[in-house]
Amino acid sequence: MAAFAISCLINNFQKQIQEKSGNGSACFLCIYNRTAKIPSTMHSIIRTVIVATAVSFNLAGCLSGSQQKAEEPVQLPTNEKPAISAAPVGDIPSFEMTDANGNKVNLQDLKGKRIFMNLWATWCPPCVAEMPSIQDLYNKTSGNAAFVMLSFDEDFNKAKSFVARKQFSMPIYYAAGPLPNLLNVDGIPTTYIFDENGKLVFSHTGMSDYADEKFVAMLSGTR
Repeated sequence: MAAFAISCLINNFQKQIQEKSGNGSACFLCIYNRTAKIPSTMHSIIRTVIVATAVSFNLAGCLSGSQQKAEEPVQLPTNEKPAISAAPVGDIPSFEMTDANGNKVNLQDLKGKRIFMNLWATWCPPCVAEMPSIQDLYNKTSGNAAFVMLSFDEDFNKAKSFVARKQFSMPIYYAAGPLPNLLNVDGIPTTYIFDENGKLVFSHTGMSDYADEKFVAMLSGTR
């Protein structure tokens, strides 16, 4: 699952977005591009252009309510993503995954519980930033909900080492088959919540605070 990791949280860039959003928890995300490969010699040039032009950046509603104009998200080149398979958007797709112990799991097999699914990668700063809140949510609701932390790292060992080092206990997975349409996202982190019947009841792209009680209620079935 090769992907080109963008340095989307360069310090100055982060400060600019936070100033425009008026808070210190602006929603950031890392961008993919579905297009063909671009020679690696272009990567440094593209990164330079992004840093120079990304003064106003509206990603995942970070500047909602603002009158300021935002640039369109810049998409960086990436290697091939996993193959895409058709599946109805809105229902939990049939999707083969492998867990940290090498066991194969189909996402649909988790129906019967509410499912919290997060698409992330160790190279994605906003993904890493929101993970403590997801761990907090997991601690509070894992008895009632299933958690799927789907790593987009090219090397799954990096993801396993990361969660071990951070002492996160949420179950992590990587794709063992083609990505369904729903999971073929342009940016991460992306989060989905499915109800017990596999219906999509929540989706969000960008960083968030999942320690909020509304998510606890959502996964506990009290909302």
